[in-house]
Amino acid sequence: MPNRHLSTVLCSVCLTVLATAGCAAHGDDKSSIDSTNSDSWNDNSHNRSGKITSSGTIKLTIPKHVTSAYLMPLDNPPANLKQAVLDSARKNLDSKSYEAIRKLIESGELSVREFSAKDAPLPPSGLLSASGCSKEQEAVIIGAQKYVLVLVESKPEWPPVGEIYTSMAASAFAHDHICLILDLRLLKVSAPSQPIKNVLPHNGQPRFTDCITLLASQSKSGEWYTTKGLDLYGLPELQLFDAPPYLSPNLTRIINGLAWKLVSLSTSRKKESNSDIFVLPSPIELTADDIDKACQEVSQAKGKVTIHLRLDKETTDTPDFLTIIVPPGEVASTGEYLNSVCKLLFGQTDGGVFLTTRTSEIEAAMAKARASLPEIRARFISGKLPKGAGLAVKFPHEYQGETEFLWAFVSEWEKPEMLNCHCANDSNLSPTYKLGQPLELKANLVADWMVQVNGKQTEGGFTNKVLQNK
Repeated sequence: MPNRHLSTVLCSVCLTVLATAGCAAHGDDKSSIDSTNSDSWNDNSHNRSGKITSSGTIKLTIPKHVTSAYLMPLDNPPANLKQAVLDSARKNLDSKSYEAIRKLIESGELSVREFSAKDAPLPPSGLLSASGCSKEQEAVIIGAQKYVLVLVESKPEWPPVGEIYTSMAASAFAHDHICLILDLRLLKVSAPSQPIKNVLPHNGQPRFTDCITLLASQSKSGEWYTTKGLDLYGLPELQLFDAPPYLSPNLTRIINGLAWKLVSLSTSRKKESNSDIFVLPSPIELTADDIDKACQEVSQAKGKVTIHLRLDKETTDTPDFLTIIVPPGEVASTGEYLNSVCKLLFGQTDGGVFLTTRTSEIEAAMAKARASLPEIRARFISGKLPKGAGLAVKFPHEYQGETEFLWAFVSEWEKPEMLNCHCANDSNLSPTYKLGQPLELKANLVADWMVQVNGKQTEGGFTNKVLQNK
């Protein structure tokens, strides 16, 4: 089950870490920070505010500056950190990048500082592993005696030029000094064997999906998504609750496309009006072109959909979220609504319905599937299915003397006797079951199971094999 507190920590604590590291004067300081001096913090999320207007639109105040930083464990840092960063940039990067980094340092926008183990702006325990950091990497980061921080304060803009060149400077420095890099904003850890030389590969711009992270976790009611990285543009993060697992590939594209739409709208309007106020249209039109621009590739998306957002204000210590919601007045569940959105953009998502009679072959296949349910459940709840895999189960629906078999994707199976799922089909016999509908399913009704990776069956599907051979 997702930990909402963990998400808000991911979205705010590490930004506070950045602000803590940057609250003193720029320079090659050996720093000791007074963490109680909160008035001087420049937390991206705290500088941003939002409210819902009387017309139903969302008014956001975009901060004038945003902060990002890279922390590197290095027990013997060079005496002159600025010069060391410049030397690495000159040695490893092209002349244009070197000049950009030099100007950022001279202007004071980019600062380089040394920290002791006691004062280093490290994330709270557990956040690194929760963000995908390996145990070995976490041990190196936490166990260091000294750290080097490369920090930039820049305007929220696209492309994020200051952030791009700062990441290149940190990468070149880490390459020369053989150390890990911890992105304190995205909580990503990397070990560059070669410095980043070309972060503008697509028509002189970075790929948007390389600049944000999409986090997903499972809950009883479905998958929960949150973006991480929109703070770099002064925006709240996006989130989506109760999503059917089988829609994951398409929902990932949709959320990335929507994130890109928000960034492009906010940055273009700021240039046009030179105002810190950004009023989100309500609702927002998302097109296939938005999705393609986010990934800088041609997807299978077609057409356009309308997306409704709600501003969810948190406490003063945590950031706001823009939550994707079912349109006001619509009675469909979240799963049904999301399925209709995916269908409009990507086409049919129904896995098919079988009307059948119970032959001896079908009964034998069901028995085989049911006998292996404890094993597949154990793998599911322990996270031992293949990466990116989903678990689906088949169950019978009887209506007026006929039986049809529907599929449902499992979101939670904590109790052996009960599964929480999302229906993967529309019923042909009655309106009882709808595609995307959340449902509780008794385990003794399960007739079959299968593991899917990228929409293709890789395991199970015992009754499917019988039906396909007929």
